[in-house]
Amino acid sequence: MKMRIVNFLFLPLLLFLAGCALPFQAELSYGQTMLNHVQRTSTSVTTLQALLLEPQLGDATWEGQVNEQITAQRALIAEARALTPPEQFASMHQTYLGAMQSLEDMGKTYEQAVALRDNALLQQATQLLNQGTAVITQVQQQLGGGQ
Repeated sequence: MKMRIVNFLFLPLLLFLAGCALPFQAELSYGQTMLNHVQRTSTSVTTLQALLLEPQLGDATWEGQVNEQITAQRALIAEARALTPPEQFASMHQTYLGAMQSLEDMGKTYEQAVALRDNALLQQATQLLNQGTAVITQVQQQLGGGQ
């Protein structure tokens, strides 16, 4: 539901920029790329949050599902770091990269939790995921003009 709201609110901005021709092409392209990226990241984060609600350290199926999401997030993190935002979006992009760092740290902490079968580390991983999620929500609001 949140993603539909963001799309609905961000669409007028995209249409405005599209009508302004070339001076705003970089902003339009970046905005579209970021909206898509935030949506994909949110989907992965939501799946991970659901999995971590009922941790099952030692269960190969559960661990495989979490590993799949962490692998997807690592690809998303690399994509976000490779983006070069237009000047107007530089601050927002740095904020988003902060979320990506939290997700990267979460993945490393999760791997330690699995290796050591340590529920306390798993809780730390969940906290890092929640920190990243809060920042992603903030970026969604910036892209959509609020919720």
